[in-house]
Amino acid sequence: MTAGDCSREKKRIHRYNRRQSVRKVLFLAAVLMAAAAFCCTAIRAFTTNLTDDEAYTYINYVRAYQPLNLSWLIHLYSTCKANNHWLNTFLIWCTSQVLGPYSEAAIRLPNVVLFAGYLAAVLAALRRGRISFLCSAFLISNYYLNEFFGLGRGYGMAAAFVLFTLLAYGSWRRTGCKDGRYVLLILLCLTLGAASNTVVLLLYPSVGLLMLYHMIRGKRLGSPFCAVHLSAGALSSGGERQGHRPLCRNTGLRSLHRHGIPSYAGDRQNRFPGAGDTDSGRHGSGGCDSGPGSCAAAKSECGAGASLERSAGASFERGAGASLSNGHG
Repeated sequence: MTAGDCSREKKRIHRYNRRQSVRKVLFLAAVLMAAAAFCCTAIRAFTTNLTDDEAYTYINYVRAYQPLNLSWLIHLYSTCKANNHWLNTFLIWCTSQVLGPYSEAAIRLPNVVLFAGYLAAVLAALRRGRISFLCSAFLISNYYLNEFFGLGRGYGMAAAFVLFTLLAYGSWRRTGCKDGRYVLLILLCLTLGAASNTVVLLLYPSVGLLMLYHMIRGKRLGSPFCAVHLSAGALSSGGERQGHRPLCRNTGLRSLHRHGIPSYAGDRQNRFPGAGDTDSGRHGSGGCDSGPGSCAAAKSECGAGASLERSAGASFERGAGASLSNGHG
């Protein structure tokens, strides 16, 4: 390595360390902002008097709540009266059973707890670089949201679950739309948000269509029963945490496996250890760092492996498809 290369490397390392230091300072500032916002919201929630809407919710729904009476629950959740935020009503009833009736702390505690989760999600997204410091500052210091998190209403809960949905959607996109556990998490957060405030139901078609677009674009929809595959694959993906294999493929390989036909058009690395990227970092000791001769050999091996894979996979799938059609015809 020449002197110029050493100088450039030192500058690059210095810039990286400086950026890391700035990120730590900004994260610490966001933590202080979140702590201040939470303390203000909690103090206001536990010390101020109830509003008319909170009193209406408690008197008409919480005080008469009968969780074991199915007919009463159907009547409660089928009526369209004011301030009937389903999840908020249920959680207030739960906390009232523990902390006692007619308590501001019991009525507002569910929203305060969800506010803590909301702030933790914002800080986690900032720490991982998912959002910028400016975005986190807006999410933390939004007085409109902070006010609702200090009241016994469903609006703060809905805002928290919408944020959880967006963060889960971003994580699902970063996995290449392959991890079905995030799909179930998105659906769960949307459902809880809709139970908190029914306006969240409007997010179902938008988020669903967006996810469907990315799945089609990534060729994850190869079966008319992909919805069943999606749920089943998400539940059984505990052993595939490292691989994150797609739930639905359009190659027909799942159909071959169901009929007992082995698939030889699988992972390239398992069948052709030398096939892959020709970058020096991907080859290891046998890559381009070993010299021009080894680099040329690696490239030739990659090309031969890729062409052999394409021809073998295409011929096998044609033969397997013909046998399947003859067997089921």
